[in-house]
Amino acid sequence: MNLFLSVGAMKAGTTWLYSMLEKHPDLYFTPEKEIHFLNHYYINNNVLRDEYRLNQAKNRLRPNATNHIGVYKKLARWYAMYLENPKDFVWYERLFSLNKQKKFNCDFSNLSAHLEVNHWSDLRKKYPNVKLIYILRDPISRLWSHTKFHHQFAGKGTDFIKWNETDYKFFLNKKFIWENATYTKYIKNMRSVFSEEDFKVVYFEDFTADPKTKLFELEEFLGISHMNFDESRLFQKVNTSKSLEMPDSFLKVSRKLVQKELEDMKRMNLRIPESWNASI
Repeated sequence: MNLFLSVGAMKAGTTWLYSMLEKHPDLYFTPEKEIHFLNHYYINNNVLRDEYRLNQAKNRLRPNATNHIGVYKKLARWYAMYLENPKDFVWYERLFSLNKQKKFNCDFSNLSAHLEVNHWSDLRKKYPNVKLIYILRDPISRLWSHTKFHHQFAGKGTDFIKWNETDYKFFLNKKFIWENATYTKYIKNMRSVFSEEDFKVVYFEDFTADPKTKLFELEEFLGISHMNFDESRLFQKVNTSKSLEMPDSFLKVSRKLVQKELEDMKRMNLRIPESWNASI
């Protein structure tokens, strides 16, 4: 099975990239953009609990999901497989069984970035034909976007804007926030298993500045045909969080926290874009 994995980082443009590639003639996407199987299998077997999958299925199979009987039948068929147990690699491969001719089966699960070296090695043995990308974003902008998105998703409003430096530092150090900010840890793990031919680090800011060129380069990396992307959608933002300016006190806290990450990036010869002004 040929796999194309986009493994993060969270709030770094993965949903935009998915929106641009989901109609590509050589790429097959399941109804669930983020399957989360790899994290579930290797790290946290509570990720794909029955309640979560049932809720996902209910949201997609609502009466107004589509007016086309064929589309609804296909969705229902896929979610019937998605709701099965046990959740092993047979289950995972079955989720791509409706793909009959497209070159790559795609899984854009940000939680996959958290796999350890031995996990990636095992996956590589199972699927020799795997390609993966990891998207970097200005770490301070990403932290702020993640902060806003978390509170918006949890229905907590914008009271966090009133926090002091200590409050914000405490929040950023929460495991579910900070574990998505340690770029170099994940890149090191993936580099130890995958060559440059199979693993590519890309940048959110490059896609926003010149999306057509960067999409072309991604197609070249995957060895797939070049698609004429909808020009009107290239610069559209997707899955954005509420527009709020970051307080200076939060910027100060964030800069201190990301300095080690930037130093580690330099040691690993990873490019730090000039546009990362907030972090630098």
